[in-house]
Amino acid sequence: MAWDGGECGPIQDRLRTVVQAKLAEAQTRLVELATLTAELHAAAAALEQHRPEGACDDRCGCTTVPASTVIPLVDKATRADAATPIACTLPVDAMPARMEDWAGMLSFVTGRSSVDGGVRLELDPSVPVSDLARLARAEQDCCRFFSFVITLDARGVALEVRAPDDARSIVHALFGTP
Repeated sequence: MAWDGGECGPIQDRLRTVVQAKLAEAQTRLVELATLTAELHAAAAALEQHRPEGACDDRCGCTTVPASTVIPLVDKATRADAATPIACTLPVDAMPARMEDWAGMLSFVTGRSSVDGGVRLELDPSVPVSDLARLARAEQDCCRFFSFVITLDARGVALEVRAPDDARSIVHALFGTP
């Protein structure tokens, strides 16, 4: 055992692997819960749109499926600055692939630090920067409350992710805590 004079490094390596696996699992569960929540919101909205007299008809909420869904992540009414809604407009069926894309990018993270309004991810120099830029742009398209900055400087490659104060927990859930 390390605490009895053994080597700590291998134990930390094993624990790091376990922690990373648990983080990936938690992020997957977050996506699943966000997807379920979006589907439930959509079903509730469909059920409120039309209530036929008698049997179901072609506009009945029992049989209609909304074409797209906006996933509210933070209630707009509780925000001081509600100009940019904290919501995701990514189609529900596209979320698992998007989270898989981010999991791939986050595998290049070598460190995290706090920045004003978010987190800075230090990345391995082998990170495919053009793919990172494309992914950050795609994420910003559906989650406009995020701000992404990619830096390449003497310190290396980094991605800074920022959001309004009431969305900070979302940044940390998706990109990790400093």
